[in-house]
Amino acid sequence: MASVLLLATLNILRCMTVVIAHTECTDFRNLVCQQCNSLGERDDWNVEIGARIGKAGPRGLPGPIGPVGPVGRPGTIGPRGQVGPVGPSGSPGTTNMTAIEEVIGREFMKAFASIASCDDNENDPMNYPNSSDGIVSIFVKGLKTLTGYCDLKTDGGRWTVFQRRMDGSEDFYRTWNDYVEGFGEKRREFWLGLETIHRITSDGTQELRIDMITNNGTRLYAKYRNFSVGPASDFYRISVSRYSGNATDSFASFYDNQQFSAKNADHDSHESFHCAQGFSGGWWYNKCHYSNLNGLYNDRTSSGVAWNDRGNGNRDMYTIFSEMKIRTKL
Repeated sequence: MASVLLLATLNILRCMTVVIAHTECTDFRNLVCQQCNSLGERDDWNVEIGARIGKAGPRGLPGPIGPVGPVGRPGTIGPRGQVGPVGPSGSPGTTNMTAIEEVIGREFMKAFASIASCDDNENDPMNYPNSSDGIVSIFVKGLKTLTGYCDLKTDGGRWTVFQRRMDGSEDFYRTWNDYVEGFGEKRREFWLGLETIHRITSDGTQELRIDMITNNGTRLYAKYRNFSVGPASDFYRISVSRYSGNATDSFASFYDNQQFSAKNADHDSHESFHCAQGFSGGWWYNKCHYSNLNGLYNDRTSSGVAWNDRGNGNRDMYTIFSEMKIRTKL
């Protein structure tokens, strides 16, 4: 019996092979019978095969997605596309003044009315783009171009002004970053910025002058032959000496070698008191102050814009105008 079944199976496979080889036939049952008869098989097998092959059933549901195959090799690079339209212009960037200075020199930069300091103008008002008010565009090595103010007249001129108080229009009770970067309006009250002052004075060739007008109209000045401000890493420590002038020395005698403090940065020498917060300013406070030119304007307390002129008997004097300025020593 087993041999008969085996023989029948082989016959069916042989007939199916013939059918596959003649796919142009349309009547599948007749083709199977004809091919089986031509091979000498029994006719009753033809009947049985035809009876068992029915119509194709409906398509089954798709099987699950197989795992992702390995990544193929990159294809060849396509041809270069066409150049796109020009985009909108970007905002101006900062100028690398150090590189420009090295390449084309300071003399060429002067032709564009940009100067390294007020000293570069050789005390000639015609060299200023705005000689009527002393405002110029200056550049400092390592920094971007900035607006400065030059004093052309006082004591031979050539002064770069870095501080002015005159009407209380600007708040000087500011943060550390404000004092580092600078603030205010150059035509009125302003602070040029600790980093800029440091860059200008770092070579040790600068002198300082402080001009003041008191509440009773007295004009005073203090001049210091040596003046420099250290780097940020030392909190802009001040070096100031060799006083002259008609105001009492309330600066070098008390502040030389002091670090700068602001309302959120306590670098004074007082062990238990925050001088900048206590006297509402930003200054090279010691323990705490003999002068406070960045204090509260029009305030007659020790938190005000003060200069202790004790040498002239004006211990409680307060200031309605102050201007701090530097220039290269002759």
